[in-house]
Amino acid sequence: MADAGVRRSGRPGGHCGEAGHPADLDDREHFLRAPEIGMAVSVRTELNSRANADGTHTVLIRYTAQRKPKREATAVHILKKDYNPRASFVKANWVRASCPHAADFNRILRDRIRFIMGVIETMEKTGGVDVAKLQNELTRLDGGGKEQAQGRPCFIAFFRDEIERLSQNQRRYALNYLANYNKLREFAGEKLYFDELTVKFVKDYYAWELKRNGVGTVNKSISRMWGIYNQAVREGVVEKANPFGLLTRKKAAKVNRRRLTFAEIKLLADLQIDPTQKGSMIRDVFLTQFYVHGMRVGDAMLLRVGNFQRAGGRMVLSYKTEKTDAALVGIELSPQAEIIVAPYLDGKRPDQFVFPFLDDDKDYSDAYFLKRQIEAKVAYYNKIIKRLARRAGIEKPEEISSHVARHSFADLARKSGASVYDISKGLRHSSISITEMYLSSFDDRAVNSLNNIYQSKDDEA
Repeated sequence: MADAGVRRSGRPGGHCGEAGHPADLDDREHFLRAPEIGMAVSVRTELNSRANADGTHTVLIRYTAQRKPKREATAVHILKKDYNPRASFVKANWVRASCPHAADFNRILRDRIRFIMGVIETMEKTGGVDVAKLQNELTRLDGGGKEQAQGRPCFIAFFRDEIERLSQNQRRYALNYLANYNKLREFAGEKLYFDELTVKFVKDYYAWELKRNGVGTVNKSISRMWGIYNQAVREGVVEKANPFGLLTRKKAAKVNRRRLTFAEIKLLADLQIDPTQKGSMIRDVFLTQFYVHGMRVGDAMLLRVGNFQRAGGRMVLSYKTEKTDAALVGIELSPQAEIIVAPYLDGKRPDQFVFPFLDDDKDYSDAYFLKRQIEAKVAYYNKIIKRLARRAGIEKPEEISSHVARHSFADLARKSGASVYDISKGLRHSSISITEMYLSSFDDRAVNSLNNIYQSKDDEA
C-alpha cells in the first residue's frame, strides 16, 4: 500500500471527548515516543490496494505502536492516480488536486489525523499507548461500541460514519451529505454530542446557514441532518427527542417552472440548423428529453448505443438513471423520439455515447469526476439552447434550459388528461416539485401509454 505520514508535537483539546488538537506538525511522518517502553507511535495514511466496486480505493489511516499496526477506513474514496504518497500534514495534500473534491477529502483526513494524534498524546500522559488501547479509546471517543449506548454519543462522529456508509454504493448522495457535514462542523466545531442537539441549537444553526444559502438549500440541509438523527434513533444510539421537528422552517419562494407549448416545441424542431454544428445536436437532445417523457439531461448525455434495441418493430430503451440509479427497462420510444435518435446510432459501437458530449475513451468510473463533467456540459448546453430559442422566436428565451424539456412534457401530459400516476412515472419521481421523491421501481406499461399524447398533438398540427 502507498502511504504518506506526518510528524508533530501537540497539545490536548477536544473532539467529542478529551483528545487533543495537535499543532506545529512538520512535513513527513508523525512519531510519538511511548516513554515507558521507548517505542515510537506513528500515524500515516495509506491507499487500500483493494479497489471498491466503482473502481475507487479507500484512503486508510494507519497507526502503529510497538510495531503492531492498525488501520481504519475513512470516508475518502478516490482513484489511485489521485492519491499522493508523499503528502505532508502541513500541506494537507493527500488527495491530489486532480480529484474534484480534493479540498473536502483532505480536510477530512487532516482532521482525523489531528484527532488521533491528540488521543495518543493524552494517553501517553496517563499511562502509555498500545494499538489495542488506542483503538478502544478512539472507538469510545467516536461514540461507538458500548460507549455509544451508555455514554455521550457524538452526532458529528455518527454523521461521519453515515457518510462513509453511503459512499460505498451511493456516492452521489454521500457527496451531498459531505457538504452538510462540513457546514455543520464549521458552525459547531469538532464536538457535538447528541444531547447538545437541542431545539435551540437547531434554530441557531438554521439562522446561521440562512445567512449563507437560500431557503431551499438550508431546508435540505436540515432534512439531511434530521435523517441522520433518525437513523441514530433507529439504531438505538439515542432516544427520540425530535429537535428538528420543532423547527419552523421558512417556505422557499415559488419557482416559476417555465414550459413550452407544443407549438413552441415545433418552432424549435423546425428551426434550420447546420447539422455539423453543436447546436443541431443540442436541439436534438432537448427534443429527445421532451419525447422520452421528460428525460433528465444527464441521463440523455449518458445514453449509449447499446441502450437501444429493436423489439416487435419498435425501438426500445433500457438504461439506469444517473440521479437515482433506478433501472428502466423496455421503454418504447415514441415515433418522434425514434426519428431523432436513429441517426445518432448508425455506425457506432454499442459502448459509444449516442450524443457525443462525453469522450468515448475517457474513464468515468469516478462518480465525482463524472458529475463535474456533466455539469460542465449542461452549462454549455443551456447556453446554446437559449440562443436557439431566440432564433426560433420563442418568448423569453433567457428562461429556456434543459429542465424546461421536463416541465414542458409534464404540462402537456397534464393538459392531455394523463393521470398523475403516469406523469410521475414518466418523470421518474412522484410529483412535479422541487424536492423529488425517488421511486424504487418503474412501471413501463404506464409510461409507454404516454406516447399517445405526442400522436394526438401531431394529428392536430
